[in-house]
Amino acid sequence: MKYVLAILLAFCGMTSRAEGAWSDIFNWEAPLTLTPPYSPATSQNKSGEYIGGVEFKGTYSTFTIDDSAIKEKSQSARFFFGYLTQTNEMRAYARSIITVKAVENQAILGIAFAGAKVGSEYLYTETPGTWDEGAWTPSEQGVIEVQFLVLATINCTKTTVDGSDWNSVDDISVDSSGDVVSWTDMQGRTYTHRPQAAGIYICRHTSGKVTRALVR
Repeated sequence: MKYVLAILLAFCGMTSRAEGAWSDIFNWEAPLTLTPPYSPATSQNKSGEYIGGVEFKGTYSTFTIDDSAIKEKSQSARFFFGYLTQTNEMRAYARSIITVKAVENQAILGIAFAGAKVGSEYLYTETPGTWDEGAWTPSEQGVIEVQFLVLATINCTKTTVDGSDWNSVDDISVDSSGDVVSWTDMQGRTYTHRPQAAGIYICRHTSGKVTRALVR
């Protein structure tokens, strides 16, 4: 039964990803996608940049860089916008820490960094996951925050954070009789259902409705 449930959990994760996936894009070339937005270069701010420690807020996640461990001011984290010929809109130096955090009731399914070589040789995280061409995917469910230690200077033009909506199933179990299925959504609320036919149901709660997939 445990083996069957493991398969169901994996399938359920794929289902929720397909049905309720969102993308939170931090596009460094589009200032209106960020809060606070970037500012073009001015006489007081010739590089049009924000320094590390500023939190950028998206709809589904936040993004910050902690560069307090770096002593050289010239190597502080930079968020460039409208900087003449500067093409790399985000720069983080070695020893910086990048934190991507999902907002309440969300979970992270993946993070992709564009415009740079940002595999495991550039960024390190203790959260289990895999790298593939600049994209990091967690190997466990329910990840709400990921910290990356910058091992070498990285420059990015866009960062995309993918995740599941708050209704995604977080856990599912079946009682010993196999008659009652219980599951928990990403808000921690638990639901139970008694199937009307033999078999095990994968359940998903969306806008007050339950959808089911019968596995015989």
